[in-house]
Amino acid sequence: MTSGGRVAKWSRMLVEMLGVLLVAGILASTPAQAQIPDSVLPFLDLKCYGITDPDGGPLPPLNVTLHLDHLNPLFQQVGIPPEDIVLLDPFQLCVPVAKNGVNPPPDALQYIQYIDLKCYNIQTDTTPLGLGLLLTHLNPVLQQFPREFVIVQDPQKLCVPVAKSASDGTPALPPPAILQSIRFIDQKGYGITNSDGFPLPPLNFPIHLDHLNPVFLTAGAGVPPEDVLMDVPQQLTVPIAKNGQFPPPVDLRVISQIDEKCYALLDPATGGPLPPLGLPQLLWHLNPVLQTLPPEQVLIQEPQQLCVPVAKSLPGTTSAAR
Repeated sequence: MTSGGRVAKWSRMLVEMLGVLLVAGILASTPAQAQIPDSVLPFLDLKCYGITDPDGGPLPPLNVTLHLDHLNPLFQQVGIPPEDIVLLDPFQLCVPVAKNGVNPPPDALQYIQYIDLKCYNIQTDTTPLGLGLLLTHLNPVLQQFPREFVIVQDPQKLCVPVAKSASDGTPALPPPAILQSIRFIDQKGYGITNSDGFPLPPLNFPIHLDHLNPVFLTAGAGVPPEDVLMDVPQQLTVPIAKNGQFPPPVDLRVISQIDEKCYALLDPATGGPLPPLGLPQLLWHLNPVLQTLPPEQVLIQEPQQLCVPVAKSLPGTTSAAR
């Protein structure tokens, strides 16, 4: 390695180390706790991109064991037990978007714009739940669609809160009071099928997506809006707590109701995959359980899913449970 290469490497390591210390310092502080508002629930739309290492290959597995407790009242009611899982390779980054020009209200937007989730494949011995649920759309753009009956099957992924890097390579963090809330938004994704165990029918709904996160809205990133086709619903993500680290009581009521139905995305013109971004990013963990891990350099690739807010209910009930 040349002297110039060594200087660049040490400069990058110094920026990453300073970023870890910055995140840890802010999370260790105790600003006045803001309360995440109910208005977040119907407007939390997340566009999930595939991520790879900088050379386009798979990212290394984390191989960290975690204990997961369910937060959603309905999952607690039906007695879905805690679960121990192993975090494997990260494969997705989910970022906030608005659908068809319908933006979140200001009180929700100040939180939603910073909700970035990094999704890992998981290893678990748990058998499929086989739980029948009715899912009702909450976002105004999709409320025209009827409730859909699904079977919740095997746990497939764990999505955890991260921050993306600013132009100088340091973490682009939200205001401290907002960070104290969003760092506890962890989502466990289950596969969903129809009652016979087969894929659900495609929605075949074209939709326009605008980015909300400040990093993606900056001139340097230049991530444009995109028209996509919502295809087959693939997963239901539900809120969990890791290793007994629960959200603050002031936020638990709302965070425990964040349920997302994830649809595959296609190019509306071709019916095939959407083009990759090819955008490099450093991702910093925000949740207390993982915040000491170093940032990871990733390449953001093709859009894979759109996760939209839903409410769950048991068959035979007259209204959606939250």
